Amino acid sequence: MKYLNKTEVNTLSERFTIAVTLLRYGIYVNLMTGKLFYLPFHPKIQCKSLWLIRHGKTLAVDHGEFMNNDSDNSKLTEEGVIELAQLSKSISALYPDVILVGPLERTLETFEVLSQNLDCKPFVKKCDYLLGINNGVWGGKTFEMLDLDNVCVFFQRECKRNIFAKTSDGDSWGDVLFRCTKLLKDINKNYSGKNVLLVSQGSIYQGLKILLHREKSPWDGYETGAMFGTMTSKEKKLGYGKIFKIY
Repeated sequence: MKYLNKTEVNTLSERFTIAVTLLRYGIYVNLMTGKLFYLPFHPKIQCKSLWLIRHGKTLAVDHGEFMNNDSDNSKLTEEGVIELAQLSKSISALYPDVILVGPLERTLETFEVLSQNLDCKPFVKKCDYLLGINNGVWGGKTFEMLDLDNVCVFFQRECKRNIFAKTSDGDSWGDVLFRCTKLLKDINKNYSGKNVLLVSQGSIYQGLKILLHREKSPWDGYETGAMFGTMTSKEKKLGYGKIFKIY
């Protein structure tokens, strides 16, 4: 924490709320370092299956830039739309009973493209909990454009795995995990025994993997470069417009 000022970290009250909530999911959080540790129990999920489609490729991906919730570079590219249109039959094969769609323009547009060729008729709902990391003032910038203070935040958030580190006007991983707990509660309460499909962001996929203990350790398999705009799309493995199984 000593590297971060009060605007670059969750408040003590927010940290406490996040930490207490995650304890119910078998996750211990160090309030000072923001590090996660699994406890020997994990939560149950009541749906039959849980899948996530990451939004289609955006301008930010092609330019190697960060996005925030509504930056101009978060719009889908023509290539991204074409790739999504080819995905519709794969979605129908999952027989989703419920599709929950994130509230951002790029996730709503992603579902709009997908829905044009669906062979099934699931229940569809926009879900405000399906909101991943907002990069705040980093939106529209490449990693090389960040000043030293913001590089420090990036290092704490993405290398030190401090879930309380956050950008100015943005979110922390702790914020994402907290929203994911609300999502799981909603799924368990309303969609028990259903095949559930999420249309959202990559950080929601990672957050749910952590909450459900899908790996041996919380951050196993996580690649910063594949999640955020630190490399151009030609330099990294792409997960945009792809289907991921969570449960």
